[in-house]
Amino acid sequence: MRTLNKEQLGIIVQGATLLASGGGGARSAGQSLVDNFPDDATVQVASVEQAAGLGGRAAVVAYIGAPDAMQTVRKPALAVRALKQLEAEIGEPITSIVPVEIGALSTMVAATTAQLLGVPVVDGDGAGRAVPSLTMLTFNGVGLSADPTVLSNVDRSGGKKSPINVVLRVQTAAQAEALARPIISVDGFNQHAGLALWAMTPDELRRAVTIRGTLQLAEDVGRTLQSAEDPVRAVIDLLEDNGRKAYVLFRGQLGTPTSTTSGGFDSGQVPIHEGDDGPTARTYNLNENLIAFSTAEDLPLAIGPDSICYMTSDGYSFSNADLDEAAVKKRLKDAEIVLLGIRACEELRTQAPIVEAFTEQLTAMGYAGKYVPIETLRA
Repeated sequence: MRTLNKEQLGIIVQGATLLASGGGGARSAGQSLVDNFPDDATVQVASVEQAAGLGGRAAVVAYIGAPDAMQTVRKPALAVRALKQLEAEIGEPITSIVPVEIGALSTMVAATTAQLLGVPVVDGDGAGRAVPSLTMLTFNGVGLSADPTVLSNVDRSGGKKSPINVVLRVQTAAQAEALARPIISVDGFNQHAGLALWAMTPDELRRAVTIRGTLQLAEDVGRTLQSAEDPVRAVIDLLEDNGRKAYVLFRGQLGTPTSTTSGGFDSGQVPIHEGDDGPTARTYNLNENLIAFSTAEDLPLAIGPDSICYMTSDGYSFSNADLDEAAVKKRLKDAEIVLLGIRACEELRTQAPIVEAFTEQLTAMGYAGKYVPIETLRA
């Protein structure tokens, strides 16, 4: 196993923010978890095989809800509480933590929870990007039961802190998702919760976590963003060296985003303008970017599950949830925004239920077309 220190976690936040397709939580929220990470502490990172060799159970730990509501997260306390409740429910120890997806907050919640509990975080996740729904994760494709799924929060409405744990006795991610979103929308949950589910045996872990090496990839991307003379070209080359074909979809200046929060989701649009008289690109998001168009093209620029990611030409990555922050607005005001398209991991493109889940979300957003791979669109 290798270890990550506080400096490395900060680098991973930058890379994970880029890879998350506009979602995965605010970069600032992920950085807040790093800022509260002990200066002299480290977290162990295990490969899937190393984690499986520990025995016990591996579990997926995350925060679920609207990214805007999670910007105040400073420590992974809700995730830790959810995990401890999961351990109590199954009567077995959790010996490793699996990130649910890639994202500034999603990745850091897993890593900092692992450090607090003294167990390793697994170098892999369920999507290779961030996704709006549990139904879009590869953990669904191997018959894992979602029983039990735990949601945790603290109700502060009565003037004192009252812990809330909700245990869902469900079998599928679709059932967990359908119940979790209304629950986190009620008073006391404030549109988000700590989440723990998919307590996996060693054999289940090997079968379920097929997208691997993503913590290392996020660290490599973060370092490239920091140090490359041409960060856009360098990131594209790095991704392609790792089997992830990438494209510059659009370049321009950031317009005025729109966003609403409801049902545990942030939904909105982000325009990017190529000068005063040039074309405009627009991303459409449900927490994560799911589709993008340009006024200069008839077809979409890219469609989920392929990723639609943000960075500036000088290497600053950001998410949809960062766009309301004054410091980010100032940083992006005169910057050239680069919309980057990244081919999805093969598991997201070949597992029919995952493609169907993306299609359902896109249909609900008003896109009636079918999924077209990014390499076909860019050709």
